[in-house]
Amino acid sequence: MIAKRGRSVALLGGTFRMGRFIGPVLGGSIAGAFGLHAAFLAYAVCCAAGVLMIAVFNRNYIRNGEGLAEGEPVEEQQVQAQKMTLGSGLRMLRLHFRRVAMPGLGALLLQMLRTGPQIIIPLYGSAVIGLDVEQIGWILGISSALDMTLFYPAGIIMDRFGRKAAIVPSTAIMAAGVALIPLTANFAGLTVAGLLIGLGNGLGSGTMLTLGADLAPSDARSEFLGLWSLIGDAGITGAPLVIGAVADVLALQPAAWVIG
Repeated sequence: MIAKRGRSVALLGGTFRMGRFIGPVLGGSIAGAFGLHAAFLAYAVCCAAGVLMIAVFNRNYIRNGEGLAEGEPVEEQQVQAQKMTLGSGLRMLRLHFRRVAMPGLGALLLQMLRTGPQIIIPLYGSAVIGLDVEQIGWILGISSALDMTLFYPAGIIMDRFGRKAAIVPSTAIMAAGVALIPLTANFAGLTVAGLLIGLGNGLGSGTMLTLGADLAPSDARSEFLGLWSLIGDAGITGAPLVIGAVADVLALQPAAWVIG
């Protein structure tokens, strides 16, 4: 139901945030106890387990015909999946350019803002403040813990007051937190910046997915959401490039302000 879409998608976003909470704390602890190579090995094991679970679920999902429109056979879903090519994606962009241009630019920049702290905090904490890997892991974990607790309230805000009521405060708070990073000088200060970022990101839980679902045309929802995800992924990919370029020319501190 559209009236509950924000809460439904926010629950999905909440699962991502649980992973971001557990990952830094677990990875930092493993790295501190057994070395960085052990943390990468543990990460590989988690990725393999995740792929296996998704593959098993997807096979059972398709086999049972779940999630299909009423009266739509499994074969029809398979045919539609085969039709989704690069050409159809470009056609979708051309047909719905006005629908996706401005919100798509916002989604791209927001994903850069969300990705930036995951890069800047470890680099700044290690190279500038001199924190060890466990301390950095705890900062990211504490930030993600606050982020994780807000996913359902974010969904309620979206459903009751509109998408902008969640997106605008979320983005402003995150931007302030990222801009605060270069002004910190110790573990406590960087933790405060991380908490501010976690608060902002939590208030925006599921907002981009929900907005994409709102904008998607009913006759080509899957193709549109694929295009929408590609735009967001471009922001995720672009953040490290922007941070690296600015830090290389100027310093890491200005890179944080650029992202903010």
